[in-house]
Amino acid sequence: MIKRLIVDADSCPVKDEIVQVAKEYVISVIFVASFAHFMSPIEGAQIIYVRLIPCKIGKILSKHYEKF
Repeated sequence: MIKRLIVDADSCPVKDEIVQVAKEYVISVIFVASFAHFMSPIEGAQIIYVRLIPCKIGKILSKHYEKF
């Protein structure tokens, strides 16, 4: 069973929709964004900011996903 959803927030146009569906299925949501893509807080989701080279967020997530 899925317990949490980790989303690359830098290019995600459906953040609110993701949180809405996750609430229905009782799944926690973690948005990971670079500091260059600062976003307003979203109720029901955690936001983690990372310092990175553009287009490297996937590598960071795959290397460190267990920490989330």
